[in-house]
Amino acid sequence: MLRCVVCVLGSLVMGACQQTPTDPVAEVRALLDDLVEAVEARTPQVILSHVAFEFRTDDGLTYPDVQSIVLEYLIPEETLGARLESAEVAVGDAPDEVRSEARVRFARGARLSHRSLPPPPGSVVYAFEIWFRKIEGEWQAIRGRYQRAEEDAG
Repeated sequence: MLRCVVCVLGSLVMGACQQTPTDPVAEVRALLDDLVEAVEARTPQVILSHVAFEFRTDDGLTYPDVQSIVLEYLIPEETLGARLESAEVAVGDAPDEVRSEARVRFARGARLSHRSLPPPPGSVVYAFEIWFRKIEGEWQAIRGRYQRAEEDAG
């Protein structure tokens, strides 16, 4: 029995030593999907856990501002749909940063999780540019910008 336990522990240790290095680009790309799903699931804590307290946009928004925006849209009972329309992720200028560009469609009162469905009338697309850094083992947004996409501007 002891031999079996030693073999299992040994294989776990060897497996940990042989793990392939993580791919930051793939991790952040997967995180973007998770964040959009968190909008539809109405779980603001998931979104806010990936925003660094030092976060700042070009026009001065900080973590408390982002927190207010997220809570304003996710706390009310009305459904808010979200769908990741496109995403590009690459290593940033600094080696420990990952830069993402994403286009996210939002719609009040409708779920958007199925890509095969056409967007409902009144839905809007926002373009996001967000830089992430791994802080305490989690990818967190450290700076960014967003704007309503031109195709949806009135």
